[in-house]
Amino acid sequence: MNKKGFTLVELLAVIAILGLLIAIISPVVKNLINDSENNLSEQQKKLVVEATKKYMIENSELLPEGSDRAIVYMSDLIDKGVIDNDKIIDPKSKGEINGCVVVSYNNEFNQYDYNYSDNENDCLITVTFDPEGGSVGTTSKQVKLNSTYGELPTPTREGYTFKGWRGKNMFDEEAILMAINGAKYENGYYVFNVVNARNLYSVNGHALDIFQENTRYTITVTGYADTGILHIGFNYINDDVANTRIILNNTTEDTFVVTSKNGESVEYLYFSYGSGKNAYVSHIQVEKGNTATEFEPYQEYSSDTVVTKSSNHTLHAIWEVAS
Repeated sequence: MNKKGFTLVELLAVIAILGLLIAIISPVVKNLINDSENNLSEQQKKLVVEATKKYMIENSELLPEGSDRAIVYMSDLIDKGVIDNDKIIDPKSKGEINGCVVVSYNNEFNQYDYNYSDNENDCLITVTFDPEGGSVGTTSKQVKLNSTYGELPTPTREGYTFKGWRGKNMFDEEAILMAINGAKYENGYYVFNVVNARNLYSVNGHALDIFQENTRYTITVTGYADTGILHIGFNYINDDVANTRIILNNTTEDTFVVTSKNGESVEYLYFSYGSGKNAYVSHIQVEKGNTATEFEPYQEYSSDTVVTKSSNHTLHAIWEVAS
């Protein structure tokens, strides 16, 4: 039998043909793989968006107001058990999907929009600095949820000493309410006899280092009274202007809101009684502006403070009259 192998020329021809086939097929296979990975990635991002919608519906207090945005990270959804970390994997890196879902309100369609983004800049929160009558070089910065605020600017104001930054609630409710004679905290309420609140001016004498001239402020109080009457309100620098107050006199818990008079400068916040027994207050918030917003406990911020608010927000300067 005559056995004959491939000649060198034939081998080279076969290799050339195989190389050509590989050159033709490889891009097609690569594109198919990329398309498959991209489709899987898009499907997973849609799952993340749907999970975010569910999470925000169940936690509606986190939805942004006005032009603000709320940022929801993958870690938030995983930590809350909304999604399973093992099921949301980047098909390319085989690791976790990075990025966030940006939640914003669409005025045109009267609905919330949910947009997934893996752009780091989209996943940052803007913090604005309000110098409260002073001046500040850095007016805003961007931070990431669950990280620290980092370096914060130092504002200046003639005749005052800068004491730090606070959130929108101007006063620590515990400091205000527990200062009332005989006050105690139990079952989620600050409880005190309304008679003991008479003439207690919790911020008297601090006037314009707390309140700015010709600026409106809003008090929100949640609570009730035992057949009593408790007055909580603003007193003005102009003594001829009547006090603006909340009258707490119902026996079931409710939320009361009052805004200071337009064009008048607030001097201090006061509590005084009309008559009756105990008052029960769960929350009090005093904030700049003529609109009541969601309650936030009083907090002071530093470079080491962890960012827990998931939407754009403002920090306000705290001033003390220089001695």
